[in-house]
Amino acid sequence: MLVTVNPMLERVSDWPDYLKIRDPEPDFDYIRKHARTGRPIGGDGFISKLEQVTGRRLVKARPGPKPDNKVNCPFNLPGQGQSRTIR
Repeated sequence: MLVTVNPMLERVSDWPDYLKIRDPEPDFDYIRKHARTGRPIGGDGFISKLEQVTGRRLVKARPGPKPDNKVNCPFNLPGQGQSRTIR
């Protein structure tokens, strides 16, 4: 069985009238936006938990190029100011 419908039938007796109550289009736009980006829909706590479980960043990152991760090379002489990129 994929779905248990009794709980929903107990909450709503007349589905056609229930679905006419409000325009679902704004909800569809919200769902389409997330489907397009591949980001999950949910509250901050839910998304945070998903990030922990998946080990991936799921919230929107700042746009633009990522900064280089540069560290000072321990073999540089003082005052040279050279750095090397760690990849």
